[in-house]
Amino acid sequence: MTCHFCQATAKKYGRYGLKKIQRYRCLQCGRTFSDEQEKALDEMRVSVEDFTRIIELLTEGVGINATARLSGVNKRTVLRCLVLAGERCEIVHNSTVRSVRAEQIQADEIWSFVYCKQKHVKGDDSVIGDQYTWVALDRNTKLVLSYRIGKRSATNAYHFIRDLGEVFMEGFS
Repeated sequence: MTCHFCQATAKKYGRYGLKKIQRYRCLQCGRTFSDEQEKALDEMRVSVEDFTRIIELLTEGVGINATARLSGVNKRTVLRCLVLAGERCEIVHNSTVRSVRAEQIQADEIWSFVYCKQKHVKGDDSVIGDQYTWVALDRNTKLVLSYRIGKRSATNAYHFIRDLGEVFMEGFS
């Protein structure tokens, strides 16, 4: 083991905590440290079981406030769980939905709004107001090939079609 601080050799120096995490002491600088522990939920202090319960409730259509009340966590924790699950799903989708053969693709956009409708937005805000979910599906399997969320603009349309083209063309190469 090498020291995180001075890159010298370190030796085992006991264990600590309920999980008996291995400690090390550097032979050169004398500092003690432990291995970086892999955390399933990054820096969240919620257990994996609670996280799973929160996501199950949200996917069943339970609201955020009700999910917080039923799971016994703060509303902000529920929102952080939702963001983390979305980020992980995006990683899985982007890495697995490639080289797909699709004979017919259906592309559509779904309108929604964030906070208020566009006519009530004061100033130029790209986060609130009308938002669109651009989605492309394989007609036969209903597999989501590509998606994009944002304003209805030429830039978003370009990026959506470019991503779709990458998925579609990889299937024929």
